[in-house]
Amino acid sequence: MNASQRGAWERLGQENPYYGVLTSALYRGRVLAGESREQFFSSGENDLRVMLGLVERHLRKQRRFHRALEFGCGVGRMTLPLAAYADRVVGVDVSAAMCAEGARNRDAAGIKNLVFTLPEHGLDTDLPPYDLIYSYNVFQHIPVAEGLRYLERLLDCLKPGGVAALHFTCVDPRPAWQARGTRLLRRIPLVRNVMNWINGEGFSGSAMQMYAYPFEQIMPRLQAHGVRELACDLSDHDGWRGIVLCFVKPLYSPRVAGGLQVEEGEEQQPQQQTDAGRSE
Repeated sequence: MNASQRGAWERLGQENPYYGVLTSALYRGRVLAGESREQFFSSGENDLRVMLGLVERHLRKQRRFHRALEFGCGVGRMTLPLAAYADRVVGVDVSAAMCAEGARNRDAAGIKNLVFTLPEHGLDTDLPPYDLIYSYNVFQHIPVAEGLRYLERLLDCLKPGGVAALHFTCVDPRPAWQARGTRLLRRIPLVRNVMNWINGEGFSGSAMQMYAYPFEQIMPRLQAHGVRELACDLSDHDGWRGIVLCFVKPLYSPRVAGGLQVEEGEEQQPQQQTDAGRSE
């Protein structure tokens, strides 16, 4: 993700962290309280149950994990309840501000087995690998080439025998000319500001882009890690059709997480972050 895109997510994390996760007027503003906050985190619990239900239904995997990772964790909407299903949980997000807000939510909930961190720390292949990795409604906001690189890093960090549940948007409902035109217009500062204002995102807001991933570009990356069997559920968010891929990384995978076999008991932690520009 280039500096401009990362900066946009950082601004969103500073100004509208909850709206950056769920784009509803209920969740606008720097702080969320009362019924809006309760609804926000209840939706995360529900979505997590659905994701873990897919894993259990398709792969017959139990809902207890040693090390689990959420990619694109935001402020912890789904990461906080994940802590009840794993011994150690890592939430990864490109926005340090999102990570910091997630850490505050974690502390308020009294959760002790969860850390929030940036990709360069949480996706370090020198760490012990994860036996669960999931991501929901995240790749759709990452440019395809960059998202595919993240996919490869996630696969490298998944333990042989570990399970993943990853959501990708694959169909852009807009005509091709409109999608290209919108992306081009968004690159022009004043035009981008006006479009943000029309969409109710504030004149200086950071609009979230949407990207569709061709499945034929996802498939060879899974195969390179030995994945031969997939289970899937289809999704549809306002015409943006996608897929949730569930799979187990084979024990005979040609690429072992981190380039070496890691013993189960080894516990090296992702670098945590301080309030001065880092997350904890």
